Amino acid sequence: MSKKWLYILVSILTLSLVSPVQAETVHFKDVSTFKSEITFLAENGIVSGFDADTFAPNRTLTRAEAVIMITNTFDTTDFVPGENPFSDVHEGMKAYEAIQFAAEYGIVNGFEDGTFRPYETLTRGQMAQIMVNAYGLKGSNGKAFSDTVGHRFESAISTVAAHRITVGYDDNSYRPNTGMKRMDFAAFLARAINPVFKPEYTSTELTAEELSVWSERTVEVDVYKDGELLQYGTGFITDSGLIATAYHVVAGGDEVYIYTADGVEYAIEGVAFSDSDNDFALLKPEYILPYPSIPMVSSDQITEFETVYSFGLPYGFPDFDQSEGNVLAIHDVEYEGKMYKLIEYNSEVVAGSSGGPIVNVYGQAIGLNSSGFEDMPTLNFSPVLDGLIAADTEFMATPWDEIEVVEVSTLPLQPGFEEVTEAAEEAAEAEPAA
Repeated sequence: MSKKWLYILVSILTLSLVSPVQAETVHFKDVSTFKSEITFLAENGIVSGFDADTFAPNRTLTRAEAVIMITNTFDTTDFVPGENPFSDVHEGMKAYEAIQFAAEYGIVNGFEDGTFRPYETLTRGQMAQIMVNAYGLKGSNGKAFSDTVGHRFESAISTVAAHRITVGYDDNSYRPNTGMKRMDFAAFLARAINPVFKPEYTSTELTAEELSVWSERTVEVDVYKDGELLQYGTGFITDSGLIATAYHVVAGGDEVYIYTADGVEYAIEGVAFSDSDNDFALLKPEYILPYPSIPMVSSDQITEFETVYSFGLPYGFPDFDQSEGNVLAIHDVEYEGKMYKLIEYNSEVVAGSSGGPIVNVYGQAIGLNSSGFEDMPTLNFSPVLDGLIAADTEFMATPWDEIEVVEVSTLPLQPGFEEVTEAAEEAAEAEPAA
């Protein structure tokens, strides 16, 4: 049996989910915090209240209740419980089949004494591990919480933080041993299956070493024509789950495959968005990748001379390239009746890094490697990401299986973006010295 789950509403309208409270509209009178998340889950049969009006958001959540909620995001129609691995879980319990399902598919584990302890309170640390197990999440966060280093669930906590399922507390603690409240678990669950509910990215300054884990958020992009490798480049995962890369990387090919940091290959279904003028493309993989995204920022948040890192995969994993540089200028360039806003930056870009993100010290993409000069590897230009951000934001609110694509082979060859950057270079040379 395949393990299907409802990520970004995939099949959420077609699966029959069983829940004690199932209605077109849910109004819990005792819910104010995380109201949208709880309502979303309740209306899709993933969580239920104690009656039609009461959710008890501040009540602590038991391990059994958490497993029921998680299991409700899967299609369990054909599941038949096998041998029971837990001495304290018995037929007739409300959570019996859910616990059996979760155990069989590695979502939960019991304790060394063979118990599951279904009525114990779920801790925040356990929550992180369950989310990672359930949805196959991978990746690391740049900074660790102050109280998770060396903790049993340190790795899982880092992963859910990287996916913005949790942001921790204002004092930079996570409190892994604290019991979960029903409303908090509902919020985390909604964020795990629908990116619309993820909180805004927290802008924390990161060192170059801390930013190195952003390599997990990039992908190698291999483009084929008639079965032969045509060209290759780099891309990165966006908040919608699509892959951002440079238009010129994929134009001219008829098949595209991407590779993640763990070497897994994904076929590209097609192109969801393209802008040949600004050298953008958003690719839709066959599946949503399990790694975190790189948040993008608009042009009004870019400052001259700020430190940036150009990321690329010139030789594929594990040879990830992270080159430090600075934003030298932001140019408004007119070319053939069109206006372009270009970032000039001086981090060294190696061939094969086209499409890779240019990341600031907060881990946000301000641009992507687009155009440069072979004899001057530290003179490079990128379009600002404003148009890409607008497109990706729209896709975030679209169910994954409803994102329409065009075949890569239908993309016309790019009409000379390098000429635009040459115009930007001429404009830069003409500017008076500061």
